[in-house]
Amino acid sequence: MSNGNQRATPNAQSNTTNDPLVSPVTAEQFADYLILDYSPSDDVLLNAHLLTACGWYIAHMNNELLQRDYSLKLDRYPTQGDSFNGISPIAANIQPWAILPLYPVTAVASVLVDNFVAEFETDLDSKPPRVFMSTGIKIDITYTAGYPTASDIPANIILGINMMAGYLYEHRGSCDIGHAAKESGAASVWGYNAMILSL
Repeated sequence: MSNGNQRATPNAQSNTTNDPLVSPVTAEQFADYLILDYSPSDDVLLNAHLLTACGWYIAHMNNELLQRDYSLKLDRYPTQGDSFNGISPIAANIQPWAILPLYPVTAVASVLVDNFVAEFETDLDSKPPRVFMSTGIKIDITYTAGYPTASDIPANIILGINMMAGYLYEHRGSCDIGHAAKESGAASVWGYNAMILSL
């Protein structure tokens, strides 16, 4: 039996891409930042640190770097707040939009609601971007997130990637990723204000 403290069933969400992560900073550019004599034989090591920094940035800042195609799937139309059952039941409010979890979004290719093509409107200038559509379940939104080219990415993002990847490179084997984001100063450059704890 339901009681007043029972929360609504969570709306499961997945946001996936099949496109590989590509760093907007090349291995040669990173070597220049580190003041190293660049050799193509160093690409694997340098790119590993760059991709680690890029992955942390995307996951914690909810910003994509270079454009990739994504599929956002929701169990049902989003709601605001929780629903409660009991003596005075309170229904969750239907949210009139679905929030796309990454920024910037350059295009929404399609929206399927209940496995049928749905009409939709977008607000890609807001952060986070939003898609407006009719209510339904089993929502699948295909969209493209990220900047068209590396030169379109703001300079502070590129600086932070170099700072964090450089810290990982200099302290390889003796630091964790969260520590590198904080101690390199990259998190501050990106405006990441959450407390970062590491052992």
